[in-house]
Amino acid sequence: MLETYRCQFHIYFQEAFLYQIRFVDWRGANLQTADETGTSDPKLEFRIRPNKKLWYRKGGVRGRSTETEVIYNNLFPHWREAKRPLYYYGTRADLENEILHLRVIDYDRTSRNDVMGFAEVPMRGVLQGGRLSASLAMYEDASQKKTSALTPAGLV
Repeated sequence: MLETYRCQFHIYFQEAFLYQIRFVDWRGANLQTADETGTSDPKLEFRIRPNKKLWYRKGGVRGRSTETEVIYNNLFPHWREAKRPLYYYGTRADLENEILHLRVIDYDRTSRNDVMGFAEVPMRGVLQGGRLSASLAMYEDASQKKTSALTPAGLV
């Protein structure tokens, strides 16, 4: 007697590509004051941790961070686009497992820049939906709690 068996195979190709991620149309609302004038000079920084094994490739170590322009004297900034795209060299599965580090910085010409808030966002949700929204909790001091919003008006 001859027996038959049914088998299923799933084959996934893990080819590495250079991904280019653009951050466009971001808005900040209700940011904390960081200057004596009652305003701040915010800018955004986007970063994915570098892969030291690929130090020689664009998207390995180089190009894994970007930032926006500084908007002076503003608590409700609107950034049209980051200065340059963020590059990532690897497979799509690796990119989905990465964490996007987002920081709001108050730019100071004469002293050290201040971190106004930060968020860590899994890239899996960004790649599937194409949109990203982050609410940042920022504290001026322990007695005053202030929540600021950072949302993209367009797509990532």
